[in-house]
Formats: sequence, structure tokens, C-alpha cells
Amino acid sequence: MITFSGASVTEFKQRLYDLIGRSAFQVEIKTFHSYCFDLLGRMEKLEGAEQVAARAAAMIKSGSVEAGRITKTVAVIDEARDMDKDAAALIHALMEQNEEMRVIAVGDDDWNIYGFRGLIPDTCGNLPVRTGLCVTSCWKTTAAAAPLWRMPCG
Repeated sequence: MITFSGASVTEFKQRLYDLIGRSAFQVEIKTFHSYCFDLLGRMEKLEGAEQVAARAAAMIKSGSVEAGRITKTVAVIDEARDMDKDAAALIHALMEQNEEMRVIAVGDDDWNIYGFRGLIPDTCGNLPVRTGLCVTSCWKTTAAAAPLWRMPCG
């Protein structure tokens, strides 16, 4: 699982542990930055690390990353709407190396508030769709929007 903040990582780890117990320790949950730094094989400070996802994506595409480090069966992207072009390139590179990998991109592009960071409008919609599933419930809006939740994925 990849998310955008350390607080989210901690919360997801706790929730997963509450659901499945010690098996949760076998699930890799990281921020985009920490996952990319791991792939690059080094520790860095977040200052000046804007290009870390682009560098990690390029390494994956060039075959410079050991296959065992990027072989995944499932990738869950929390708040996928917040991905910029480099984060999207990382996910595309992972998908190219893992043809059977299931990608679960969670996020609603209508809630994208980080345009100033160069985010891609409709990031979730720009990921290659292997099988589209739509959300059937939402906790961020009112019941008046319920008919929209059940619209078919495009």
C-alpha cells in the first residue's frame, strides 16, 4: 500500500492489524517517498526530494531495480487523486513490470485540492483500467449524491 503521509501509514497499519492480527506485519505500507527511497537504496531528506518518484520510475523501467523489490500482486494507492505526474509514472512503471498486479486506486478526483503541486486532473481515470469497479458508498458527502456512486465506471 502506498499513501502520502506517515500518519496515514500508521493508521492503516493499525487498522490492518486490528482486522487480521500479526499477518498485517507481512503487508508493506509506505509513503510514496519512503517506497521510492527504498528502491533507490538510500536515505534522503524530504527537502529536495521532489524528483524521487520520477527517479524510481526511471530505475524500474531501465531494469535497475531488483525484481523481488518491485514484484507485487496487489498495489493499493490511498488518495490516488493526489498523485502528481511522477507518482503516476511510478505506478505505471510498476504496472508494466507486474502484468498481473491488481491496482486499487482509492480517491475521488472531485476532492483534488493539491493543484498547486502539479497534480494531474483525473489521475485515477488516467491509470490503465484492467477491471473497473465503482464505489458504492461514500462517507465524505451527503445522501443526495448517492445516485452518482452507482454510476458505471467509464
